[in-house]
Amino acid sequence: NNNEKCIEHITNYYSHIASISKPVVSIGGDHSITGGIIQGLTSSESILTKGKKISLLHIDAHTDTYNQLDHFLGAKKSAAHWGSYLVINGHVEATKSMQIGLRGNPRTLDWLQPSYDLGYNVITMDEFRKKGINNVINEILENLGDNPIYITFDLDSLDPTIAPAVSNIDPACSGFT
Repeated sequence: NNNEKCIEHITNYYSHIASISKPVVSIGGDHSITGGIIQGLTSSESILTKGKKISLLHIDAHTDTYNQLDHFLGAKKSAAHWGSYLVINGHVEATKSMQIGLRGNPRTLDWLQPSYDLGYNVITMDEFRKKGINNVINEILENLGDNPIYITFDLDSLDPTIAPAVSNIDPACSGFT
């Protein structure tokens, strides 16, 4: 349960991969591992990112930018706020990143504000439905730019009828089907 040590190990592992220019696909875990992965991919030795920040395509029910909330066991780099510390520490270019499908409300009415403050381009689930998939795809292509791109997909972005055993389900608003 030493979250920070785990993130350090993940960062070192992915830093090695990025230094030898190997393609990266990671499957599994929760979003707490994403911070370590992206930190490693943007390390100073990274051949993959060549010193550039990453553009993030983040598909999720939650923003994962919740710095205002306490984190599990006092973790400094948790699944609840990796989207913040990666921007703050210079690994992700929020203005060239997108968060799509958001619908989770963690105890506050201004739950999207941290993402807006960081500069993320946000498309909530309601906005996705209004815009339609083709318009959203065009926005993604326009916004991500020419930075290296990291795509991350959280199962809780799916509707509970599609992924019923996923934690952090937010039944007040349906997800992707």
